[in-house]
Amino acid sequence: MLGAFASLLAAVVAITCADSGAIAKSKTPAVVAGTPSHARTPEIAPPAARDVKSSSALDAAGEQPARAAELGHFFAALEALARGERKESVRILWFGDSHTAADYWTGAVRARLSERYGSGGPGFVRVGVSPCRHDLAVLNRTGRFRVEPEPPARRSLQDDGVFGLGGIRVGPSAEPVRMTLKLPAHAPTARVHFTVLFDLPDPSATVFLNLGTESVTIQNANQAARVPNSPILRKELSGTSTDVLTLETRRGRPRFYGVLVETDAPGVVLDTLGIDGARIATTLAWAELPFVAEVAARNPELFVVAFGTNEAFDELDVTAYDRQLSELVARLRRGAPHADCLVLGPPDALLSSGEPAPRVARISAVYAEVSRRLGCAFASAQQLMGGPGSFATWLREDPPLARPDRIHFTPKGYRALGELVAVRALGLAPATPALPKNSP
Repeated sequence: MLGAFASLLAAVVAITCADSGAIAKSKTPAVVAGTPSHARTPEIAPPAARDVKSSSALDAAGEQPARAAELGHFFAALEALARGERKESVRILWFGDSHTAADYWTGAVRARLSERYGSGGPGFVRVGVSPCRHDLAVLNRTGRFRVEPEPPARRSLQDDGVFGLGGIRVGPSAEPVRMTLKLPAHAPTARVHFTVLFDLPDPSATVFLNLGTESVTIQNANQAARVPNSPILRKELSGTSTDVLTLETRRGRPRFYGVLVETDAPGVVLDTLGIDGARIATTLAWAELPFVAEVAARNPELFVVAFGTNEAFDELDVTAYDRQLSELVARLRRGAPHADCLVLGPPDALLSSGEPAPRVARISAVYAEVSRRLGCAFASAQQLMGGPGSFATWLREDPPLARPDRIHFTPKGYRALGELVAVRALGLAPATPALPKNSP
């Protein structure tokens, strides 16, 4: 086990130091406490970079990865949580494309933070969307659904532009529909709060909710709450970690925007807010005021912006992404002015010829400059992987860490990328692998 840990540490340090510009360096102190012995990071080390420079990922004592100075507020909140001085969970909003949507990448980062600071629950969970997965939720649906926007990644205004925090709303296509959400067997045993986000766009719309012994039928907006400047309704039900949340439409066409799931015990909550095919322009097509209101309601300490892969195969001049990223960060800061910001450049990708997609590095350079100007931390996922062409290296690993489509990764690959982000972008100590090799 010690040998495996040393190999993982060496691989992570080698990769993260392959480009000194991968993330801004920090002078903030090391975090308190060590990684618990129950860490569950898979024993999978990313391929080493070909051109390794001297290490800058460890501090002078050789014990703690560097931490970006721009994340000082976020880590102060985490350390207050660790000392028992904070009674509210530390929330992260992570926006992105398909790399984010499946919750493997984000799930790995969530797990690493939760190992050290405790888990506050799954956070935002989509319902009624297929396919859809979340590391900390088991989802099911029955019936025919209407999904808006159509397609979800569209970059122009549809209808009123109100699509909630996650950019998607769903409802029945015709007959009533049914959805369920439950936590996995290993979920924390603290009391759990489920906040259903929905609206009733027509007078006949009726929603039925059930959690354990609690049931409620909602027929008008007065039976639910809302936050200022957002038309989205909210209804909270509380139960145990073994209760199943059921959502049904009885009449009309109510619409659902997701469910917020948090425990009584404070910890880290990471909201996975990815959309397949999305670009930054996707988020800018949503109505601004309701979106900002929903961000404010979450009260995050950190927001992560992780786009760029779909842009890498567009023809738009990369300088346009300066304005787009600046506007998205501005909207997020209008909702959470105190929150820190982390921008992730896109991972490496290949053209059909097998050559590295050249726009990945160009987009990352734009993101890096915008991040510097706006005071956000920045990390290039491409450089964390090993630089241009590293996708091919990940594809050749046994088992493969990347998929033959030249863009996406395997679950193990995404979790390896999550470990790199945790160590290099967030400054956490490398995890001690606790699962045998090839474990799921």
